[in-house]
Amino acid sequence: MGNKQNSFVIARRHQRSYEKRINQNYDLVLAFTLKKKGILCAKANKTACKIFGYKKKEIHNMSIIELSNSRQPISNKPLLKIIEEKKAELEKNSEGTDCLYWSFKKSFGIFYATVNLRLILISGKKGFQIILTEISNRPKEQKQEKTLQYTQDNILMDGALVSDYTPYYPTKRKETNKNNKSKKTPSEPKKNTTINRGRTLKKTSISNSRSYSCTPKIIKQKNEEKKKKQKDNDNLLLVLSKIQEIKLEISSFDNKELEDKVNQKLRKYIQLIRVILQDKEKDAQILQNSISRERKENVKNIQTLENTLQRRLKGIEKEKEKRIQLEEENNKSKKQISDFKKLFNMQLGLNTEIGNCLEITKTTNNEKKNQN
Repeated sequence: MGNKQNSFVIARRHQRSYEKRINQNYDLVLAFTLKKKGILCAKANKTACKIFGYKKKEIHNMSIIELSNSRQPISNKPLLKIIEEKKAELEKNSEGTDCLYWSFKKSFGIFYATVNLRLILISGKKGFQIILTEISNRPKEQKQEKTLQYTQDNILMDGALVSDYTPYYPTKRKETNKNNKSKKTPSEPKKNTTINRGRTLKKTSISNSRSYSCTPKIIKQKNEEKKKKQKDNDNLLLVLSKIQEIKLEISSFDNKELEDKVNQKLRKYIQLIRVILQDKEKDAQILQNSISRERKENVKNIQTLENTLQRRLKGIEKEKEKRIQLEEENNKSKKQISDFKKLFNMQLGLNTEIGNCLEITKTTNNEKKNQN
């Protein structure tokens, strides 16, 4: 007796430690038993209950057919045949099957997961354990990564800009003496003359010369302008990236009409931004034209909506008139029926009175005959 009790206690401890490890696991763990009714769930950890949306009492004694989707990504065969095939594979390979793709049913939807099967014993009976890893969000994440890479490449290609600042490389003027000795030109211009393509100019043309534009103050100004332009370009590129993110979010919706409308508007904005990046002087004109077009489109849309609403209101009024006419006809018919019922009741009353009179006359006639 003592050995049996000790073995029972040890088995109980092992079971508790196993259940703790399963509940601490982030993956979904389910254990099924093979019975005559079917393959029924015997155990489930906390993560499985959360994702399936059931309590432990509800999941227990639920079959695989109830928990799995009728259409599977593995094959187009019916569910029962697929389950029987996998069951036969498990019986042949006791170590377990390879990773399978399977679609399961939640209490409020469907999710996809990779499945690892393994044979186990549950309270001395044959069964198998399933370890699931949810991958319903994996294809979306892969699409997002691909689209982000694609958009980044496009942004770099489309947003590659050449700044307005062009570096100046001053030309050297060679002055030949009698001894053919070359003299270098000064880096800064003289007071009265400047160097422009190897020619001397007067004071009036100093502002148009390139050598004068290489003074340190003007270089600082140009660098500041260049930084400002780079900031503007970075902001516009951020706008493009946000537009691409919006496209990704829209692609997750099932409504294609909404997706097409939003894509059309986004294309317009992308074209505007590209034109602005190329020619910033035309910003105001382009924006005004786009705003005026959008206003016209909005006015047209409003007019179409008003027309449709008016048509619907007219249809509603016609339906109301028809309903009123039908109600009047119904009331008339009800009155006619009530009058007919009254007449019918009157006729029944008359018939009963006539019958009574006939009976009275018969009785009187019989009495007279008897007296005679």
